[in-house]
Amino acid sequence: MRRLLGLTLALSLLIPASAALAGSAPNSTPPSWVKSANVYEVNVRQYSSNSKLTSVTKDIPRLKKMGVKVLWLMPIFPIGVERRLGSLGSPYSIKDYKKVNPEFGTASDLKALVKAAHKAGLYVILDWVANHTSWDNSWITSHPDWYTQEGGESSALRELVGTMLPI
Repeated sequence: MRRLLGLTLALSLLIPASAALAGSAPNSTPPSWVKSANVYEVNVRQYSSNSKLTSVTKDIPRLKKMGVKVLWLMPIFPIGVERRLGSLGSPYSIKDYKKVNPEFGTASDLKALVKAAHKAGLYVILDWVANHTSWDNSWITSHPDWYTQEGGESSALRELVGTMLPI
């Protein structure tokens, strides 16, 4: 269910490469290209030997030539350290949704990637799963009411998903 919610949220964050979707009502018929769009999921850490957004940007012409219409970027946010499993942690254990993981580059690198994708006629999806915050995400302490408690520990973001799914 979480993965389905994540996919739904990611698809709702589709950033148009042109004005094709501008002015569309939220419940309007999807554009025709959606039915046949080739979606390429990018795990930046695994994408290239240097794990950088700039490598993805450089490859946009090649990806377009492959028929890619949508770049779906797996989480590009900093990963939490507290209670981390393994040395890298899960890309879905997000410490800060407003920053770019420095391992992948900078916010400017992300903006350059999106700009290059749009110029090439591609769309970009950011994989943003609201109920996957790390234990050291500031929301845990600044908004404890956003989380449900199980055995005294926070388990799910309430504010963003509570209205969509019963918690």
